[in-house]
Amino acid sequence: MKRLFTIILALLFVLPVFAQHSRFLRRGNQPNSAQTGLTQFNANNHFQQKNSFALMQKLDNIVGQDYDVANSLWVNSSLNESSYNSSGINTMDLYSTWNPDTQLYEPDSKQELSYTGGRLTEQLYFSWDASTMSWDPSLKWTYSYDGAGNMVLAYDYYFNSPDWKLIGKQENTYNGDGNLTLQILSIWDESGNDWMNGNKEVNVYNGSGYLTVSTRFLWDFLTHDWKNSTKDEYTYNGSGQQTMQISYSWDGVSSQWTNDYKDDFTYDGNMNVVLTLEQNWVGAQWVNSSKTEVSYNNAYTFNQLILPWMYMGLDLHQLFTHMPVEVIESDFIGSSFVLSTRSLFNFSGINITDVPAPESKQAGLFPQPADDYITFEWNNSNTAFDLDLYDINGKMVMETKIENNKSVAIDHLASGLYLYRLTDNTQHSISGKLSVR
Repeated sequence: MKRLFTIILALLFVLPVFAQHSRFLRRGNQPNSAQTGLTQFNANNHFQQKNSFALMQKLDNIVGQDYDVANSLWVNSSLNESSYNSSGINTMDLYSTWNPDTQLYEPDSKQELSYTGGRLTEQLYFSWDASTMSWDPSLKWTYSYDGAGNMVLAYDYYFNSPDWKLIGKQENTYNGDGNLTLQILSIWDESGNDWMNGNKEVNVYNGSGYLTVSTRFLWDFLTHDWKNSTKDEYTYNGSGQQTMQISYSWDGVSSQWTNDYKDDFTYDGNMNVVLTLEQNWVGAQWVNSSKTEVSYNNAYTFNQLILPWMYMGLDLHQLFTHMPVEVIESDFIGSSFVLSTRSLFNFSGINITDVPAPESKQAGLFPQPADDYITFEWNNSNTAFDLDLYDINGKMVMETKIENNKSVAIDHLASGLYLYRLTDNTQHSISGKLSVR
């Protein structure tokens, strides 16, 4: 089955684990890592920081289920659980599989995440050894960042007791808007004690900063140059929401791109994607392959959600603006769609503590106190932030988008103390207090 969003970690990682039950959250503007054995990471999914002062909703777990056609019922298949610290930072994910004989979830794998200054710096992956009833270290990733907070370098390791052995590295390049434009994956040749090219991705964005084309290349060890591999093209509506994705494969014989599959996205009145139709290119025409249907709890907006690190940095807000609660996937068999899998997203409330944003992500607010207008000023490359205002009871009273040094009207607000949060498209957050007189 193909992916719903374009992927995060062949995305998550090279491993068949976390958050991969549902196509719904398995897409991000990422290349496929299967060719190199390297982990794929979005440019900014390192920064799991939701500075807050109000009640948020954290994603506790995703229950995966398969549809039993013979008995017309859903049966458990997997459980993905996420843990967070008091600042809402994802510190661990545990993946378990359902044992129908014992009627219990049994551990399969887990990852532990370490941060420095709010940025993910190390990720450890463990597999469960049922014979010894213990966790065995398996893989490790370490990350480095530039002054703007972009992840520019990642190293992959595997555990060969008692040491970690280098596998490969990922190098990222960004444009002035902080968008990932070039990603090169290299493989460590232990015998030659040198790096070998693996694959690379080149991304192109439109004037609004939306990814329009991702082209991936494989290194040809015989000709010593890059060869076309796959390509994705993205289409958006006037609200910046993705409406279609077409994926292509390179035909070396005809030396041209050939259709592979495409996704069409349908939204409801709340700007949430409720249906994704996937079609494969068969016999010079598009043929139905699968569909994904999503249900939401519209009482909570996207900016009130705390998500595991694997989803941070993805442009999920282009696909939904509220809390997803159920994803049902169906495969097209014969002449109709047949239920296949279901993912249940379970959230719970959490009051998280304030965490200082990195210096490059600070913003000034004036005047303070304010009467009719407020203006935010920041010194990084962000062109705009999403602004959320809360009253002292934690109720959201205002939600809008602001630009650097542009005024926002607040004359409709009553006098008193308010709390604000600025969030950019990678979910970096800056928070503070606003006094209205």
